[in-house]
Amino acid sequence: LNADYSVQAVSGYGMVHNYGDTNPLSAEPLPTVFDRTLFGSATPKWNFANWIPDLVVIALGTNDFSTAVKPSQVQYTSAYQSFITKVRSYFPGVHIICMTYSVDVYQGKYVEAMVKDLVSQGDTKIHTVSMPTLLQTDLGCDYHPNLSGQKKYSDVLLPVVKQYLDLATGIKLHGASFPVQDKSSELLNHSGHFRFSELSGWADAQ
Repeated sequence: LNADYSVQAVSGYGMVHNYGDTNPLSAEPLPTVFDRTLFGSATPKWNFANWIPDLVVIALGTNDFSTAVKPSQVQYTSAYQSFITKVRSYFPGVHIICMTYSVDVYQGKYVEAMVKDLVSQGDTKIHTVSMPTLLQTDLGCDYHPNLSGQKKYSDVLLPVVKQYLDLATGIKLHGASFPVQDKSSELLNHSGHFRFSELSGWADAQ
């Protein structure tokens, strides 16, 4: 995509419930640390004016529903909507893609209903994209996607990202691809014109 790419991710963190927490509402899910400069300290706050994306991808929910204790639909979607409001307060007018995974029966259903409701209220810059089911051969460390799994995800996500980057910037993207031999670190270090940010509960050396 020839894009600057920023990831805010903490392993095991969810939108409202972190992996393995015995309470449905965790004390410190990812939105509570989103505005920090240093993960372990509430201050100083990050200055969001330093880096403003053209597009934001939110991929939070797998950890919320991955263990026996789960938040309710109201708990999850109300926190999600509050987080969208927070993101928009820092990046007014940005397109937001809410990405979901097929590993549970809750996340996609809840997110799709929430986005449909927001669209009906007039939000024209909120979107969803669902990731495909992965095979056992697409999984690596702790069930995170390996190279083939990431390729399957990128094949779905890239066209959507391109579409809304086009709308956000007015510049048509051509020839964006994800060669299978590339490593994530190479993509993260690639600097270019566009900027998009991903917010996720996955953080590992993929």
